[in-house]
Amino acid sequence: MKMRSEHRKFYKDSRSRVKEHREKKLRIQTPMTVKRSHKISSGLKTIALILLMSVVALTLFSCGGDTAKRDNVAFFLKDDEIYFKDLSLEGGMQQLSSNLSGDASEDELLVLADTLSLYTYVSNDGKYVFFPDLIDFDQEGFGIFCQELDNPESKPIKIDSEIQYYTVNDSSDTVTYLKSDEQNLYQYDIENNKSTKIASNIDKMKISADGKKLIYSDKDGNIYAKYEDAETEKITSKAEDTYFVSADYSTVYYLKNDAIYKYIKGKSNEKIIDGVYGIISVYETGQIYYLTTRKLIEFVIDDVSNDPYISPDGSNSYYEKIMEKLRAEEATEGPYNLYFYNGEASTLITDSFSDFIGLSENSGYIAYNNF
Repeated sequence: MKMRSEHRKFYKDSRSRVKEHREKKLRIQTPMTVKRSHKISSGLKTIALILLMSVVALTLFSCGGDTAKRDNVAFFLKDDEIYFKDLSLEGGMQQLSSNLSGDASEDELLVLADTLSLYTYVSNDGKYVFFPDLIDFDQEGFGIFCQELDNPESKPIKIDSEIQYYTVNDSSDTVTYLKSDEQNLYQYDIENNKSTKIASNIDKMKISADGKKLIYSDKDGNIYAKYEDAETEKITSKAEDTYFVSADYSTVYYLKNDAIYKYIKGKSNEKIIDGVYGIISVYETGQIYYLTTRKLIEFVIDDVSNDPYISPDGSNSYYEKIMEKLRAEEATEGPYNLYFYNGEASTLITDSFSDFIGLSENSGYIAYNNF
């Protein structure tokens, strides 16, 4: 989920920077525009992008560890195209894209370097490389292609156009992706060269490593579960935008109507905690850190209760009206109550919670600031 947001942000920021670049060139009608004295020389540009793009790609996209068959690779720009090099092998580099730039200039491709690296990926088994091509700034996203690395003469396969985010499963036979600004969710079968639409208007999604289990929500707050070839199951409607998924995808926690609910595959939903403002974290054990709000009345110093100001008609006092409002309204800007739920009961940790610093992954320790 986080990666999808990162992709969209990089892409939209890059498009904005390119548009600003073009507008600036149109405004500046001087010889400097023609000379482009700020342009990096071809050799230096290639070296810079090897360093920049290989580091970014390996950091964000390498499967890493002992599971990746190719974990020492570089992607870079040369002659306005994306090239690939397996640094562990002798030999030259392999050109991937065929018409990457489209209507973009060399300078604009440099602006896009970080974004392009996010969309360039080698599959876990080292069989395929995935990359963008045919840039069109009138579209929301990139055309994404895949190429067999051991068969560089084969024609790249186009997965789809306007892809804003994609992920490849561990067996490298399924690509799950979001398309266009409508955020339509698809899965692409590489062997059969076929895309299947799953849903529209996706807000968040979480997918298993094998690509067979999907938990996703749309922009209306509906949450769904899709397991392998089974029919999609609707978990709930109009939920808040925060939910947590267990490692085996059988359990989902979500926030709805100020309450935390627990969904277990094959069972009905269960409300486990009421009066919740927000969820900080849910552990596999079912332990939860969460927040509740306090009433505004808790922060009022009452120095006029013995001498209320009576309204002109004598029907009620301004004092009572104000106090009634303070008793009803929540202090949504904090401080908050921080609670820990152990799976059976909740314990108040602090009533002055300000902001979250960090959380241990397994032990349950939390670091936070108080007001």
